[in-house]
Amino acid sequence: MDALIEELVSPDDGGRWEKMRSGPRSGRTRSLGAAMLGLLGIAARAVAEDTVDERRPWRDTGRPYVYALFGQAFNLDDDVAPGVELDAPGGANPLLGFGFGYSISEHWGVELQFEGTELDLRSPSLGKLAEYSNITVMPAARFRWPLGDGRLVPWVTAGLGISSNDVNDTTNEATRFTTDELTIAGSLSAGLDYFLADDVAVGLGVHSFFYPEQHTDYLVVDSSGTHRTSASMNYNQFAVAGHLRFFLGEGAAAGESRPRHLFLAEDGPFDTDEMRGYAVGLFGYTPLLDTGFGDGVSQSASGDVAITTGGAVGMNFDRHWGAEVQLQVVDRTLEQSGLGKLGELSIFTVVPTLRFRYPFLQGRLVPFATAGVGVGFARPNDHQPYFEVSDGLPRATPSVHTGGPGVVGVIGVGVEYFLNHHVSVGVEVPIQFGPGVSTTVANPGQRPVDGHLKGSTVGGVFRMSVYAP
Repeated sequence: MDALIEELVSPDDGGRWEKMRSGPRSGRTRSLGAAMLGLLGIAARAVAEDTVDERRPWRDTGRPYVYALFGQAFNLDDDVAPGVELDAPGGANPLLGFGFGYSISEHWGVELQFEGTELDLRSPSLGKLAEYSNITVMPAARFRWPLGDGRLVPWVTAGLGISSNDVNDTTNEATRFTTDELTIAGSLSAGLDYFLADDVAVGLGVHSFFYPEQHTDYLVVDSSGTHRTSASMNYNQFAVAGHLRFFLGEGAAAGESRPRHLFLAEDGPFDTDEMRGYAVGLFGYTPLLDTGFGDGVSQSASGDVAITTGGAVGMNFDRHWGAEVQLQVVDRTLEQSGLGKLGELSIFTVVPTLRFRYPFLQGRLVPFATAGVGVGFARPNDHQPYFEVSDGLPRATPSVHTGGPGVVGVIGVGVEYFLNHHVSVGVEVPIQFGPGVSTTVANPGQRPVDGHLKGSTVGGVFRMSVYAP
């Protein structure tokens, strides 16, 4: 065996090994993607050079990566104040997260982790009172132990960071609930990674989060007067989540002693003429072209920022032509002129598109154009039954309803840049027309008024794509 290895990597082999290394990658399995909420900068390189063990071709030492995760979280204690508890709508408490990291050595690495959950605050007698969102930012150490050829990688992480806690979307004018806005937070996690390709790994992990006791204050104003209670809440939780890691740049091939390239691979292939599937995470800013809803009710960007998130799955058929199905979601605020917020509107679109691309620089730089027609759904939610007015007396808000689904058309242009054979980043400028759905606004004591929602947008969207081998 040693003689065979020596023959393969010897200088007088006529370039055989280089051809094997730089030739087309063999198909292993199809990569699955997830929506990305954003990318941040990558930690500085800690190791300038590393020699790859020939018996371990699936090594990530000396490479930065980004990841996205999605799972289900479970709270250890739901009580937050007398008569108030945390409630998962529909029994689901999704954990969303992303982060980036760097593998310093064979076993040790560092990560910066971002995770978030959101639950309802509910009273058995008054119903839903508000929503409670929690976002943690966690620097963490990561220890991993590659097994066999390094394709299967068990790992553990431990971190200490901060937690941002926010009570929002209050639905009952007679109640107020507050808690600590910032606390420290800690985490312990364990899981497995499995490399689908040189630059992509999929995995599953169990995550636990620890927080100090949070002070809570609950105020109720009813016919019998004002009632205030103070208590504390325990938000400790654990979660089970799947994730994808995308490794940037390239690693040295087995048997080579050369530095890895952190962000940009030096050798191709990059984009190719072959039929190849891919998945995309989308995150962008898409302002409204028409804010109308009907009868004095209008739409605005939720939180003053028109953020759109989503994903796509697609297939390149040849050098220029392909198709993808884009799925996007955006939340907007519904407000009545002069009074304020009365609820929210969630828009979800599914649009099949054709994609034409024209690769440059040996497939590293790829401009493209897309066009398609699909369907969109508009759903009002988080209705707030009262406005606060200047004299201190509450005024009832109108109820709103939407029909649908509606037709959505999309055209767009963009460009993507391949970091290596499997991972690319890019930007797209899409123009979305619709969805055109009917609306109804019913002000208290008045006849319902019908209207029409257009919801067209134009903006910029960041794309991160992972391609099958």
